[in-house]
Formats: sequence, structure tokens, C-alpha cells
Amino acid sequence: MSWVATPTNELLLHGVDAQGVEATSQYWIDPGETDPEAGAAAAITDAVQDVTNNAVYLVEILRRAAWNAPVTPTDGPYPRAADQVILEFSGADASVTKMSVPAPNETILDPGNINVDPADSALAAFVTYALANFKTSEGEALVALKKGYRRRPPRRKHQ
Repeated sequence: MSWVATPTNELLLHGVDAQGVEATSQYWIDPGETDPEAGAAAAITDAVQDVTNNAVYLVEILRRAAWNAPVTPTDGPYPRAADQVILEFSGADASVTKMSVPAPNETILDPGNINVDPADSALAAFVTYALANFKTSEGEALVALKKGYRRRPPRRKHQ
């Protein structure tokens, strides 16, 4: 089994109106289109800007791949995507980057099931990879895991 690239890339245009309300529009473009300043992405952005009063301030091109076989999630105390672990990293620029991991395995939590257990091998491997490869929104390196904790949706807090 393997990951297979989807036949199109997703183009997202983010705009803001005169009252500061944000809106996003979605388009599908050829998978060879990867530059937001050229080709179809630029043409669509220009055309949208011509027909709207919104100011387009962000253009995203998303590439996707799908697993080409049936998948089966595991079950556990936190099997729903709404149950999450929030990981907070500090960046080289002193910023904080938060990442949410849905439906966490119970093994990555400490015995109280509230905070993450940095000694867990799966979590440690993920954090090591994140520190080596992920960036802050400003493009700076992540330097440390500050903390991690389980977040339950409000409707489930007392269940």
C-alpha cells in the first residue's frame, strides 16, 4: 500500500472585507501548478480580485495524497477527533507554536491522562521529528516542546 497524489491541487484564496470579516474561496487546479505567483493560481487570484470588494491577502496551494487502501482507526479512551492533545513548542524567535493531534493514544499521556509524557517513545520520536523539520509561522526553527496537554470538547468534560 502507498500514498497516491490526488489529481488536482487545491487553491485557497483568503480575503477580508471593509469590516474586517474574512472569507475563503476554494478552487481546483492542475497538479503541476505549484507557484502562487504564476499560472492558474495567479490568473484565478487576479480574476477573483476583479469581481470582489474583498482584498485577497493570502493565496495557498495545497498538495494532497491519499492512502490507496482501506484504513481502520484504533479504539481507545480518546477515539474521536474532537479529543485532542495540544503540543506547544517554543520557536527560535521566542514565539509559541501550537499543534493539535486528534484522537490521541492514551500511551502518550502521563498517568493522570491530562499532560503528555515526554518519555513515551512514540511522542519522543514525534517531538524529535517536529524539532528537526517543522517551522514557526514566521519560518523560524522550533527549539523545544514547552508543554502538551489533553483537550476535551466542552460537551464531554463531565462524561
